[in-house]
Formats: sequence, C-alpha cells, structure tokens
Amino acid sequence: MSDLTIQLSLEGMTCASCASNISKTLNQLPGVISGDVNLALERARVTYSANSGIGPESLIHSIQEIGYGAKLYEPSARILSDPHRDRSLFHAIAALLLSLPLALPMILTPFGLHVRISSTLEWTLASIVQFGFGWVFLRNAFFAVRRRSGNMDLLVSIGTLAAYGLSVYLLFARPGAHLYFESSALIIAFVLLGKALEAGARRKTQAAILALRSLQPEQARRLMTDGTEQLIPLDSLFVGDQMVILPGEKIPADGRILDGVTSVDESMWSGESLPVVKRSNELVIGGSINGEGRLVVVVEAVGSDTLLSKMIVSIEEAQGKRAPIERVVDRVSRVFVPTVLSIASITFLGWGLANGDWASAIIHAVAVLVIACPCALGLATPTAILVGTGMAAKYGILIKDAEALETAQRLDWIAFDKTGTLTQGRLKVSQWMRSENTVVSEEQIRRIAHQINGTSDHPIAQATRNFTQPKNEQPLLLLSEAKTIAGRGVTAKMDDTYYAFGNVALMKEMDVPLRALREWIEAADQRGESVSFLARFTDRGECLAAFSFADEIREESAAVVQSLRKRGIQVLILSGDRKSAVELIAKKLGITEFQAELLPEQKRSAVAKLRASGKTIGMVGDGINDAPSLVEASVGFAMGRGADVANQAAGITLMKNDLHKIITSIDLSRATYSKIRQGLFWAMVYNAVGIPFAALGHLSPVVAGAAMALSSVSVVLNALTLTRWREKA
Repeated sequence: MSDLTIQLSLEGMTCASCASNISKTLNQLPGVISGDVNLALERARVTYSANSGIGPESLIHSIQEIGYGAKLYEPSARILSDPHRDRSLFHAIAALLLSLPLALPMILTPFGLHVRISSTLEWTLASIVQFGFGWVFLRNAFFAVRRRSGNMDLLVSIGTLAAYGLSVYLLFARPGAHLYFESSALIIAFVLLGKALEAGARRKTQAAILALRSLQPEQARRLMTDGTEQLIPLDSLFVGDQMVILPGEKIPADGRILDGVTSVDESMWSGESLPVVKRSNELVIGGSINGEGRLVVVVEAVGSDTLLSKMIVSIEEAQGKRAPIERVVDRVSRVFVPTVLSIASITFLGWGLANGDWASAIIHAVAVLVIACPCALGLATPTAILVGTGMAAKYGILIKDAEALETAQRLDWIAFDKTGTLTQGRLKVSQWMRSENTVVSEEQIRRIAHQINGTSDHPIAQATRNFTQPKNEQPLLLLSEAKTIAGRGVTAKMDDTYYAFGNVALMKEMDVPLRALREWIEAADQRGESVSFLARFTDRGECLAAFSFADEIREESAAVVQSLRKRGIQVLILSGDRKSAVELIAKKLGITEFQAELLPEQKRSAVAKLRASGKTIGMVGDGINDAPSLVEASVGFAMGRGADVANQAAGITLMKNDLHKIITSIDLSRATYSKIRQGLFWAMVYNAVGIPFAALGHLSPVVAGAAMALSSVSVVLNALTLTRWREKA
C-alpha cells in the first residue's frame, strides 16, 4: 500500500522548542515517515505508512499526550479572525491592567509619592494573573518538566511562582514586610503581550495564502455537449471539461485553448507588464485574467494540481522554515533553568545545614530564584523590536514580524524583481519616428494616434494616449467602426479613412510595408522595447509612424544599488520578463548577476539555491509572481503599491514605494539588533553577578526584587534609546 499524508491543526505552541518537541514526538512514532511542524501556520504535515496501523487518531493522541492540542486540518475553517488568537491580545491587556495597581508603589516611590494598597487586594490581583492568565505558562511548564526539557514557559513559571510564593509566605509570616506580587504579575503580563504580538505576526503569514486563493473565481462556465453554457461551482469542474471564459473574466483552472484568440494578463506569474497573446492550443493559467477575446478552453488541471495551488503550497513550505528570534532565549533556558534550580537547591541546603536556620535558608534560596527571574531576559528582545518596528513605521516601513527585523541586518545578497520594482511598472513611449515618405504632419499623426488608442484600455494604448495628449483642444475626428484585434492592436475609420495601430504581426496581416524601418525596429528590440506602428489605408497600406515602449527605471534604483554594495551586500535581478529587457536594465544599473524569463517557482528555486549555499538573501518584489520568492527569502521586501499577495507574503513592506527604504530597513535592523544584543548581554551579566551574591546571602529578597526590577528598567531604557535613531539622507 502507498504512503498517506495528512495535515493537523495544532494549538498551544509558544516557541520554536514547542514545534521541535511535536516534530520529535511524531517522528519517533512507528510507521511515521516524516513529521514536519510549521510554527507560523500552527500546522503539522505527517506522512506515514498506510499498513503501519497508525492513523489520524493515534497521531492526534500522541500530540495531546505531550501537552498540545491537535485536530485534522480543514482548509475552509482556517480563517484570519481566529478566536484563539484574538483572545491572546485581550488576555495580555487584561493582565497589564490588573498588574498596574501592584506596580504603582514601585513606580511612584522614586518621585516621593508613597502609595500602598491592601495586602489582601495585592494577593487577590496577583492570584488572578498568576493562576488565571498565567495558567498557560504553568501548564506548558508542567509538560516541559515531564519531557525533561527547558523552555521559556518553564523560566517564566519558576520565576513568577518564586516571587508569588515568597510573597504569600511573607504576607502571613511577616505582616508589613515588602511583598513581590508586582514582580510575578508584571512578568506574566509582559510575556503575554509578547505572545499576542507573535500571534498577530503569524496571522499576517496566512494573509498571503488567502489573497492567493481569492484569485480563483468561485464558479466556472462549463460548455455542455449540446452547446449550451452552464455556471457550476469550481469544485465541480473536472479534467477534460470544456469551459468558456468571457472577456475580462478570471480563468478558473489551468487548460489549453480550443477556440479563440485573446491577450491574457499573466503578470501574476511572469512579471511581464504586457498582456500575452494566446491562440489555439496554447496554455492558460488559472487565476490569470482574460483580455478582449472569448475563449473555449479544455481543462488540464484542477484543485491541488493547478499552478496556483502549487504556488500556495510553496509559500506554506517556505513559511515553515522561518525560526523566531526568541529561540535564542529558549536555547539559553535549556541550560539556564537546571542551573538556577541547582544553585537554589544548593543555597537552601548549604544555609540550612550550616546554621540550622531553615527559614533563612528558604529566604536565600528564594532570593536566588527571584533575582534569576527572566524578566530582563524576556524583555530584551520584544522591547527592542517594539521600538524598532515603531521607528520603521515612522519612516514609512511596515515590519510585520520579528524575524524580518532581526535578519535584515545580516543580508549577504538582495535579489530584485524588475518590473514594478527596479522600474516604474508602467509603459512609456521611449522613442518614436515619423516615416520619411509620409505627407501627414507630425501634429496630425499624434492626433490620430491619440484618438484611435482611445478605443482600447491596453497598456500600450494608454502609454500612447499619454504621450500624444494634445497641448491644445482640437475638434475630434469622426471615428467609427473601431475594432480591437486580440494580441495585435486596434483599427478604426476616421473621417472616411481607415487607420490601424498595432504590432508587427498586425502590419504584416494588413500588408503594410516596414522595410524602411527595419534598422529602427532591430535597435528597439535590442533595447528590450516593444514596438507599435500607426498605418493608414488609402490605395494601399502606408506606415505613418513607429513608436517604441519601455518600462522606465526608477530614479532611485541606481543610488540604492550603489548603497547596498557599500554595505557589503551583493545585488542580482530575478525577473520573469524577456532576457533582452532584463539585460538592458541590469546594464544600466551596473548589475552583473541576473536571470530572466523565470516562472514563480523558478524564482523561488533561485532564492532557495542561494540560501542553501549559506547566504542570507533578501528579495524585493511587487507582483503576485514574486510571492513564493518573497517568502522563501531570508527577508522579503514588498513595494507598498504592489499586489496584495506580495505585501502579505513579505516580512517588510515599503509603504512609500521608495527603494531608499530598503537601505533604511537594513540600517534600522542593524541598530535594533545591536540593542537586542546589548539587552541580552546585560540581562545575562545581571544574572551572572546577582545569583552568586544572592546564594552567598548578600542580597535579601527585597534587594533581589529591586535589582530585578532595575535590570528590567535598564533593558527597556536601553531599547528606548532607539527613538533617537535617524534615517540617513
């Protein structure tokens, strides 16, 4: 029997070690061939032998046994407004509000204001936070202990329970003594806030996939055997069916044209700004948009076999490869937790056996646990990230996840899409010439070209209208019999004379001689430009003028490429456009590395190949076809005015559509990461110095609590110095 693959929705994961634990558990089960866990999507993909006796129920049970939730994945149920995630932010805010009265004395005392609330009220508020909102950490810590592993949840639980337990003891044993309820409650509130921000970032990762799915129409028009057409749900369409696609409609599924000629907008796949001419027996791709012709298409792929579905899968796979920045703290915790517990135990036994004062021994041991509480360690990263992302927003940069902010500072390569990224993404008349032998004036040519192109919404027609816009108002020519010829151009009768505006193919069909323009046409082709002609028909066809069209380079592109090189980052172009067009842009910008005529999956493979070589690579794009490579890249940069799918897939969106913001993103990432390292360093130094002092009895729990609070404040203040950071001119 063949192998089976299922997907499971997961609940309860809080860090990379959670995903690692589930993956390890699944892969240890007999019969499981592979168990891959995607933290970003909270999903597991499990392949197992069909005759092994294992099934979905046993897989789910094995995950539940180690403390996580699992159920069969249902695509239709996976929506952005996940109630579980929406609750996480509410819990964080509620915990902060309940913790605020506990923190008021600590906050106001330095200003000479002495506020004290009832000890019973302190205990009540702290208990709600500790065992209500903090239950998730206690639960996960329990399972971590049962697995004999350490993680952030275990650190949080040990530190908060130590502060809480000591406070309860002092409340009854030493009335009037300083309590530490604010420490336990605030730690839980801050960590909950960090988890809520993580949940929001994960939600963003799914938006790209939903945007891609929205490209498919919900219905298809099936051609019946009797020649009638019937609207059917998309999932009722099968391979071999014939479907009719009308002008302007989205193509429901991959197929091959049986009848009709049209131009199809495939920019979502190729990045090419011009629609592609499609004729009989040529392939059309589901999700792309039909132009002006009616098509009859035989279906060749449906469901998961379509190119669009495969693109979605490739994005999901790439998203699963990202690891959150917090896993650094998780790695530390695996050593830190048992070390702290060992020191606290030795402190307790040492003092108790030395002088027989076991009450003091408890105090000293708890002082070790209090000063070792990972508040500063836990705050170092999220605080710097919050400030860094806030500063980025100030400069028109939307940073959607911590991984992007961390990784941008160590990029080795940046790959650019061409159309709409290095270029403006819209056609413009580059050059034009009036035929030498024509008697029609230049002003009249521009007038005719402007009016005949008013009958079409093709990008070339729009570029021509913009270029030939008359400076002064002139009476319109009498226009009639206007006709759009798919993939070729337009024709019309104007003041009793027939005119045509279109490409070489249209001119050949209408017997318009172009020999005199051969050198001009070849030069335009070498520049990677498209060419169209204006012709009139009296006794014979006569070419009046020729126009070439190019996609303009952004004015900042050259400066950005130069700035990246100054920062030690190499540049290449990955484009779906023609080789001649890509080569020209690369040459103008001084870029030696480029690849052209790439499909979306080929772009992604090119990025993956660089990553496999050990390089950290950024990808800059604006189109749907860039989405897989934006996700595959170490950091994806999307142009703010680009496709929604690209914006959702990228970790960083340049809201002001300015390539200079890439440089700003990298510089700000380096500044933020420097603050993260400083925060983690001082948090670890604080523990390294404070724990021995507490173990030797030189720090009371009160002083330990104050030192712990001071370390947290210092980490936050250090992160806040980022607000003084400024963008370089």
